[in-house]
Amino acid sequence: MADYDELAATLQVLAAGIRPRGQNVAVITDSGGQAALTADLAVTAEVRIPPFRPETIDRLQRLVPHAKIGNPFDAGASPFTTDQQYEDAFAVAASDPGIDAVAVILEAAGSAPRSEAMYAVSMMGGGIARIAETGKPVIAVSSTTATTHPASREALGGVPLVRGISSGLVALRGSAGNRTPLPIEHHRPSSLPTAQQVAQLRDLLSERGDGVLPDGTARGLLSAYGIEMVPSTIVETAEEGVEWADGRYPVVVKISSPDIAHRSDIGAVVTGVCGPEQLSRAVSDILAAVERRAPSAAVKGVEIQEQVSSGHEAIVGLASDPVFGPVVVVGSGGIFVELFDDAQLSVVPVTHAEASRLVDATTLRARMDGHRSLSAQVSTSALAELVQRVSWLGHDMRGLVDEMDLNPVVINRATGQPMLVDVLITKRAALATKGVPA
Repeated sequence: MADYDELAATLQVLAAGIRPRGQNVAVITDSGGQAALTADLAVTAEVRIPPFRPETIDRLQRLVPHAKIGNPFDAGASPFTTDQQYEDAFAVAASDPGIDAVAVILEAAGSAPRSEAMYAVSMMGGGIARIAETGKPVIAVSSTTATTHPASREALGGVPLVRGISSGLVALRGSAGNRTPLPIEHHRPSSLPTAQQVAQLRDLLSERGDGVLPDGTARGLLSAYGIEMVPSTIVETAEEGVEWADGRYPVVVKISSPDIAHRSDIGAVVTGVCGPEQLSRAVSDILAAVERRAPSAAVKGVEIQEQVSSGHEAIVGLASDPVFGPVVVVGSGGIFVELFDDAQLSVVPVTHAEASRLVDATTLRARMDGHRSLSAQVSTSALAELVQRVSWLGHDMRGLVDEMDLNPVVINRATGQPMLVDVLITKRAALATKGVPA
């Protein structure tokens, strides 16, 4: 590798799980100039771009008439080819027995207008999906080393978008030379949703608009992964809340609105409510606060939730890294999120052992270990299991769930059992790629 760009690209491809069986690469472009340039760069990068087999050339010629067929393959060379024929041609090129991996070159610079970035992906995205269906490793390569456009990355989903043609070629060469299995295999726990259930959940999320998921949808998604929250209900009137809270005091009262991500910031949370009168007053105060501070917010009702006893506060969640995709996060939660830089991250999914190592690397672990005898030592096993389940949710919902915050996660000081009192899940648009992540 010649520079950090090539190193970063190789790590990006390796992190995506791409391991070509060899170094023979098919290159697909929508420009003859890009095809010629890539052929020249491949020589410097010491990447083999072999000619297609005769039978592959024959099939491509029928799909893309009047085009000069070769590798690199200029997919935009024939004005007489339909979109379906182009997509079929991508699959044919990838299926050539002499090809180990495919690099699709497209325009994805971050400086381009969103419309141009989406146009490039719309032209090539269907073909990329067809390549993935063949089982051959595929990467998308931006024609420049400039920052890639967020819209392009989102639309490609799990297919890595590498910056720069040379970097993309070197990344495929490097990943082909590093096919040794990772020391830890990520066996999917049997208690998680099946592939069919994951597909149904992805369809459900795809139908939702972008932004913060409604509380019911967020809770349902968590429940599918065996992640349960503290009992609560959403009511429209204080009277309904009083009826539900009977026998459950103390309770927490908070607004339910997809437009209000941080409810405490506007005074829309009241804790320690111990009776009907306090609950009625809390409902009134919260609705008044929302009217003052967020008058345009869509209010679904008021959430009444059982209040949990104090404990260690953690944060568990997901974030989207522009290079490595979804990452799981764990660290000190509650007010400590802002006071301390105490978060550990890992690409998803993680095993229970890996999740335990993440927890062990936080100062939260020191507190759970009874630092300076401030509290009794408590096991981190249940917290690690929560981190593992969240990581698989992030893996399965790749490209749909943009961010997720479970904060605070209150950890019982005696049992170590995490109790979830709040969830914030942000969704982004459904992706152009098909199917369920492997």
